[in-house]
Amino acid sequence: MSQIPELDENRSFDLLFKERSFSKLLEEFKASMKRAFHRNDDIDRFCSTRGIPPAVLTELMSGNPLSLCIPKQYGGFGGNVKENIAFISVASYESLALSLTLGINNGLFIQPVAKYAQEKVKPKIFNQFLNDSHMGGLMITEPGFGSDALNMQTSFSEKDGFFHLLGKKHWAGLTGMADLWILTARKKAANGDLMRDID
Repeated sequence: MSQIPELDENRSFDLLFKERSFSKLLEEFKASMKRAFHRNDDIDRFCSTRGIPPAVLTELMSGNPLSLCIPKQYGGFGGNVKENIAFISVASYESLALSLTLGINNGLFIQPVAKYAQEKVKPKIFNQFLNDSHMGGLMITEPGFGSDALNMQTSFSEKDGFFHLLGKKHWAGLTGMADLWILTARKKAANGDLMRDID
């Protein structure tokens, strides 16, 4: 049984509530890993294969661990770096595939969306993570250029308020698992040249 720390003048009630909520989320995540890896399935049976079996992934995501990464104003825990590291550390102990899954979702999808996405799309995207167990991935790698982002040939242009993409991607972080994607591309100038920066 966990003890609730006493409130003192240096710590607010909100902070204590957040700590308890984070602790509960972490304990639930540990319990889901124990069920998934040691009771419901044999970790040795799939740990050397690519990805995580769907039934195991469903169990692992049942406690919504990605809510930890989502900003508070959208219903998440706020994306605290220390808490994220604690989660990835716990996940890494059981499964590198799981820790990579969490890291890709957080670092390569959720954080860029939180920082750079248009405000009107953020609530819908984060709601899908919080309520529908969706995951997000990143597409950079191209057949002719690997992950050499400065030479990628995938381009975009803007027309009538929409972005139009043209190009090929042949590998992506969380292929076969992600529901939502960030695609990288270089802006095509009016003369047809590709800009140096990626967007």
